[in-house]
Amino acid sequence: MKRLSLLLAFPVLALVLGCTAGNSTPQAPAAQAMTYTDPVTTPSDWKLVKDPSSTPTRLVLDLVGPSDGTRYRGAGFTLRTDTTQVHYGRFPDYLGNPTAYHGDGGVFLDRDATGSWDVAPRLQASGIKGDRLMVGIFQDTDDQAWSLAWGSPIDGAKARTCSTVVLRIALELDASAHPGTVALELLKARAIPENVGTVVDRKMVAIPVKVGVLDLK
Repeated sequence: MKRLSLLLAFPVLALVLGCTAGNSTPQAPAAQAMTYTDPVTTPSDWKLVKDPSSTPTRLVLDLVGPSDGTRYRGAGFTLRTDTTQVHYGRFPDYLGNPTAYHGDGGVFLDRDATGSWDVAPRLQASGIKGDRLMVGIFQDTDDQAWSLAWGSPIDGAKARTCSTVVLRIALELDASAHPGTVALELLKARAIPENVGTVVDRKMVAIPVKVGVLDLK
């Protein structure tokens, strides 16, 4: 009888263990959408605000400068975030091919060789390194620059107010992301004011950029 009891104990034990394993705590569902709350700002602040083109899985953030009339010749920043939760998105070029990690807001314009027409700034770049995004747009010339190509001075681009979109970046939801708050950390931000340094050696200054809150749901 004892032997029979032991033999019956093994399948019962296996059944109990199997049920225990099957009742393990299920994993939390993956996040389905991103929400971004714009920061509270003042007229003198730089900020990253949500662009209307954003979708639940692609958040477009606009770098917008002060609305106090201050003029600049370019701006850029380095951002760090959790790239296991979100990743940096690309923007298409004029042919529709996804290339750069930024979009040009059209604030900083240069002048052509005749000084007659505004053209897109040539000094703009973006790239990623690990969990960091680096991006910037700057004027290639300015209205205090001179050119000897035509034997006469040629005006460059004028310093611009930055109360509209300077540049755009994008964050895209990772398929394995889980709900929660994702930190957005501005490691560095720089701008070139209208009259800092010399014509051939413009000086960059640090700018504080207000950042909102990113939540995954």
